[in-house]
Amino acid sequence: MQELYIHALPNRSLAAARPVGGPVNRMLVAIILSLAVHGALLLCRFGWPTTASRVDIPLRIITVQLPDAPPLPPAKLTAAPTPKVTPSKQQRILPPKAVNATQPRPAEPERPETGVVPDRGGDLTTTPVASLPGPETAPPQGNIPGETGITPEAAPQLAHPLYRENQPPGYPPLARKQRFQGTTELAVLVNKDGLADDLRLQNSSGHAVLDQAALAAVRRWKFAPGRLGAEPVAMWVTVPIRFELH
Repeated sequence: MQELYIHALPNRSLAAARPVGGPVNRMLVAIILSLAVHGALLLCRFGWPTTASRVDIPLRIITVQLPDAPPLPPAKLTAAPTPKVTPSKQQRILPPKAVNATQPRPAEPERPETGVVPDRGGDLTTTPVASLPGPETAPPQGNIPGETGITPEAAPQLAHPLYRENQPPGYPPLARKQRFQGTTELAVLVNKDGLADDLRLQNSSGHAVLDQAALAAVRRWKFAPGRLGAEPVAMWVTVPIRFELH
């Protein structure tokens, strides 16, 4: 049979065996235990947090290529044309034919006057010029066998314009503005009364406006009729009109 021994401790020993702090320490321990329990519950529910997985997003690279500019055509090198030098032809001077001393000299026709009229625009002038071909000289009678010569008395006198009585062509404003110049040659059929029965453009000046001005003016001109001996005859003559700017 065991015996129970109870030893009575003195009051000092009991005071030393009591825990220090009392209720405060117990409350702190309870809080720590509560936090530990709650933490364990959270770990069981959600598990231990892991590092976020890395997701690779594929990158799509788009390359835009601009169209190449068309290449420039290579420059063509053209050699400068070699100027052709044409030797000038020497004019042959024929010796004058011998004229029979006994042959009478034909009378020279009257040379037409040249009218120079200043243009109303100032320094511009319109100059009609008559360069009529001279009369054909009759060959000496008897020089060519089998051919009858024409006596000087029967040589025709050519018709020619009466410049002092005729109004010269006006310089067209368009031709003056464009600085057109040139010579128009007209073939005129002069009747016995000294008027132009027919008028034709024989050689153009290169500008239609100048040719029309010459035709319009010469159509109203008066002429000295051509003559065969003392009788007036109708004949064609050439009348040049020169348009010139000064």
